[in-house]
Amino acid sequence: MPLKLRYRKGLAKTETTIRFRFKVGKHPFTGDTGCYDLDDAAIWLANKKKAVKAEVRAAKRGEAPKPIPTVEKMLEEWKRLRGPNLTKKTVDEVERSFKLYILPLLGNRKPEEITPLDIAELKAAFMGRITRRKQPPSLHSLNTMLMHFRTVFNWALAMRIIKVKVGAPQEKAQRRPKTWIHPEQVEPFLAELDRRCKRNAAVCAAARVHLFCGLREEEVLGMAWEHLSGGHYTVPEAKDRDTRTVPVPDEVQAWLDKLPREDGQALVFVDAKGNPHQAGWLKKPIREVAVKVGVGALSSHRLRGSYATLLAKTGAADPTTIQELMGHESFETTWGYIEASGLAHREQASRKLMVALGRGHEKGNTEPGSEDKAS
Repeated sequence: MPLKLRYRKGLAKTETTIRFRFKVGKHPFTGDTGCYDLDDAAIWLANKKKAVKAEVRAAKRGEAPKPIPTVEKMLEEWKRLRGPNLTKKTVDEVERSFKLYILPLLGNRKPEEITPLDIAELKAAFMGRITRRKQPPSLHSLNTMLMHFRTVFNWALAMRIIKVKVGAPQEKAQRRPKTWIHPEQVEPFLAELDRRCKRNAAVCAAARVHLFCGLREEEVLGMAWEHLSGGHYTVPEAKDRDTRTVPVPDEVQAWLDKLPREDGQALVFVDAKGNPHQAGWLKKPIREVAVKVGVGALSSHRLRGSYATLLAKTGAADPTTIQELMGHESFETTWGYIEASGLAHREQASRKLMVALGRGHEKGNTEPGSEDKAS
């Protein structure tokens, strides 16, 4: 149990810093002073109490603060009124972002005059600079600067210094395509895996269970012989998952039959000593083989994702069936496993829809009535 702090005059010293607590009316305030000396913390606490009491009194009277002429003056007001409630590190980081990037462009502007175009120019100027490492800044550093921008402007909106919210949303990184095994890559991948792991049939079998049954890594590690029968495997109920039954293709069953099985052995996949494998035991062989055949960096998790993607792209199952096979409560989770279709697949889906509605033709039949002409 954590040690109970002993406060004196609203301050308590810990191993790393000094904490504070006090009340204004019925509202408690507690947190970290950011100070390491009791005298400094006492001064910090006195200023904080004054600032909080001033804000409470102004809120009770319904007083609106005087309008701030420029963004630079607004930052100063934020430091004066809000700064005592925050740690010194937070105040310094926000002030640094404003002085280096925001004030040079917007310092002389009125806060209510800031437009989305100004925010776009601010982002462009930030990303256009060169860092000390002679590289463009990262997306994380840009979002940190925008977070500091929102910190001050949202405070000004709450204090009625400005009447309109100035939006500065975070930038999202472009989503990288997920690695998955395309239909034409399945045979080369498995052939190379069988060649490389010909002395370890368990690796070949487990990879096929991931790819053709869609089991999770922990489900493969805990796969039991007693739940395997009649070309089906019943996945036991877990803490937050219901039991489900998945089909086991003949190819997978043939590889499972090759595995040695001692008397009393409950698990399908065990090491030479009969102990369960550890998580990640397939990582190295799967990754090396996938890179060699041109699939890319692959893992057990993405083998399972390939199972869902192949079901969707080949039309072997409808979305509800894929969801049930994957063991997901919601299809949104299932969709996260399926790599988004490319342009060719979208065009194919569009053509199939128009054909089903009687308003289009299969690829190759470009003219209306071409089937009648051919007959």
